[in-house]
Amino acid sequence: MKVLHVTSRMDPQCGGVVQAIHTITYALESVNISSEIVCLEEPDASYIKDNSNIHALGLGKTAWNYHSQLIAWLKENMIKYDIVIAHGMWQYHNFALYRVAKLLDWTSNRILIMPHGMLDPYFQKAPDRRLKAIRNWVFWKLIERNIVNSSGGLLFTCELEKKLAATTFRPYHPALTYVVGLAVTAPPPYEERMRLAFLASSGLTPDTEYFLFLSRVHEKKGLDLLLKAYLALQKKGIELPELVIAGPGLDTEYGQTMKELVEGEAGIHFIGMLQGYAKWGAFYGAQAFILPSHQENFGIAVVEALACGIPVLISDKVNIWKEIIEGSAGLVGKDTEEGILKLLNNWLEVSNERRRHMSVRAIHVYREYFALGGVARNMKNVLESVATDT
Repeated sequence: MKVLHVTSRMDPQCGGVVQAIHTITYALESVNISSEIVCLEEPDASYIKDNSNIHALGLGKTAWNYHSQLIAWLKENMIKYDIVIAHGMWQYHNFALYRVAKLLDWTSNRILIMPHGMLDPYFQKAPDRRLKAIRNWVFWKLIERNIVNSSGGLLFTCELEKKLAATTFRPYHPALTYVVGLAVTAPPPYEERMRLAFLASSGLTPDTEYFLFLSRVHEKKGLDLLLKAYLALQKKGIELPELVIAGPGLDTEYGQTMKELVEGEAGIHFIGMLQGYAKWGAFYGAQAFILPSHQENFGIAVVEALACGIPVLISDKVNIWKEIIEGSAGLVGKDTEEGILKLLNNWLEVSNERRRHMSVRAIHVYREYFALGGVARNMKNVLESVATDT
C-alpha cells in the first residue's frame, strides 16, 4: 500500500503537526506501508532537500497558503496512491485535494482527514481569536464542511479529541471517525553528551534543579499562566527549581511580552529552540516537565517527557490528561493562573519517593499508550479497511 500525505508546511519550527507527520510515516513504514509527502515548502530547504519522499512545490501565498501548482500536481500524481491523508484544517491544500477528487471522480472514501486538534472548540471560543473564529466559521460554511463530510473519514489522536471535534461546527457528518492514536518514537538512550549539550545551550550549572517548558512560545500554550504562578511562589519565599523555557517563538509579540513579564527576576531562563542532544539532555535532566496549555489535542513533548521517565505537570486541556492521571505519571490542573499555581504547589508537596514512582510510571504509560507498535497497527488496520471498502 502507498499513502500520500498532503500538508502545507514541513518546517520543524511550525510545531507538532510536522513532527506528527514524520512519526506517522515512520510508523507506517514499520508495518510495510510506504508514504510520500507533498507540501508547500522550498525544495532546497535544509529539512527537505535530502528527503526523496517529500515533494516540495515552493512556499504558498497568504495565510491560506495558496499555491497555483498544487492542483496540477495532484491531478497528475494522486492516482499513484492507494490512500491520501490530508493533515490539518483551514489551509488551501485541503481545498485543492477536494477539487481534484471531484475533477478526477476519485472515490472520496480514499481521502482521510487528520485534523490534529484543529476542530477543537477552543479555537472558536478563545477571546484572542475572535476574528479567526469568524474566518473559520465562514470557511466551514463555504469549504471545510464539504471536505470533511465528503471524505472517507477523520483520524483522531485520542478519544477526547474526537468527542470535542463533534461539538464545534454544524453540519458535521463525517462518514466515519477513527481513533488511531499518535506514536512518539522512543528517545535515544541517555548519554553524557546530552547533558553537556543542554548545559552549553542553557548556561545552567551541572547541579541545577529545573522545571522544563519545551514547546512553542504561543498564547495557546499558557506560558503566561506558568510564569505568573512561578513568580507568585517566588514572592512567597518558596524555594523552587529554576524554570527553563525552551522553544521557538521568542521573537513574536507574545514571546517578547513573556520576557518582559519576568525581566529582572531570577531563576527563569529563555533559551530558544532545542534540537538533537541538547533537547534530549533537557528532558532527561528535568525534575518535571510542564505544559499548561489552553488546548492540546495530543502533546508530543508531553509524551517525549514520559518516554524519558520525567513526570509531567499539565493542564486538563491537554487531551491525554486522563492517561496521565490513571497511569500515575504526573499531575493535572486547570488552565487558569490559580489552577497552575495549585499544580506547582501540589508538585512541591510530593515526596521524593512518590516522584521516583511517577518517573517509573511515566515510562510505563509511554509504552502502554504511545509507543510506535500499537499506533502503527491501528493505522494499518484503518488504512486496509478503507482500501478494501473502495
